[in-house]
Amino acid sequence: MTATEVLSTVQKQNRNQWFDKECQEAIKSRNAYRLKMMQKRTIAAEEEYKTARRATKNICKKKKKELEESILYELDENFGRNESRKFFESVRNIKTGFQPRTTMCKNKEGTLVAGEQEILKLWVEHLMIC
Repeated sequence: MTATEVLSTVQKQNRNQWFDKECQEAIKSRNAYRLKMMQKRTIAAEEEYKTARRATKNICKKKKKELEESILYELDENFGRNESRKFFESVRNIKTGFQPRTTMCKNKEGTLVAGEQEILKLWVEHLMIC
C-alpha cells in the first residue's frame, strides 16, 4: 500500500490510438443490427447487418491506415532531419509490435503462479529468505 501511495499507479495505455468515438459508434450500430437480425431472421435484416458490418470494417480499416501513414510520415521526417535516435527507436517499436506484459511468476517447485496476491506472497517469502 505504501508503494502505491508513494509511486502511484500508472494508467493503462491505449494501444490502439486509431480506435476513437467514430469506430465505437459504428461497432455499437453494427451490434444493434446483429441483435435485430438474430431476433428476426429475415432477408432484409440480414442485408442491413451485412451493410453495417461492411461499413464498420471500412471505418476501422481507414482509421488504422491513417494512423500507420502518420507514423510513416513521422519516421520520414525524423530521418530527413538527421534525428537518427528517434528514427531507429521508432523503427524498433514498429518491428517489435505489441508485447503484453505477463503477470506470472514461478514458485519454488517451478510451476507458474498467476494472480497479484499469490505473486506478492511469493515475493514476501523470497525476501524473508534473503
